[in-house]
Amino acid sequence: MLLAPQLPPSSRGDTPEAVRQVLSSASVVAALDRAKAEPKSQEESFADVACARRYIRAAEGNVEAAAAALAGTLDWRLRERPREAECSACRLDPHSHNMRVVGIDELERPVIYTCFSQAIHHFDPEAAMEHLMRTLEDAIAIQDQRQRRLGTSGGSAEAAEGGLAVAAAAAAAESCVWLID
Repeated sequence: MLLAPQLPPSSRGDTPEAVRQVLSSASVVAALDRAKAEPKSQEESFADVACARRYIRAAEGNVEAAAAALAGTLDWRLRERPREAECSACRLDPHSHNMRVVGIDELERPVIYTCFSQAIHHFDPEAAMEHLMRTLEDAIAIQDQRQRRLGTSGGSAEAAEGGLAVAAAAAAAESCVWLID
């Protein structure tokens, strides 16, 4: 579990105590234990402080719902292995889909571009989901690199004292830009 400097809690219940409750809930601990037991699994690193805060905010402060959702996500990640996912259609033809990370914006958020009409296999929902999973994992990797470089998880300690900078730092740390053409 990463314990890097954090932004202050939002008004949506993501307090340090709520984060501790989510990460120590029986369902999350059991899911993390399953992840640790799997050879080559990297999914235990998914459930860090910033992740718990996102789940609490998504559950509108309901710690039990956030813990249940996070445990379900961890189980899904163990089953589907999104960090290892490759699009089966793109393995055969690199031009199968037209969705990719094309860079970063000035806030260092990943920029994802897609143009549905340019995709060759846009009527294969299974391959499209594989491709989407791969693209989002690539964007997450870019966000993780940024956070490691800054030594933060969800923003810097300096940003936490900066009023309006807090919202911008949080948005940049937990978002991406998606261009659909």
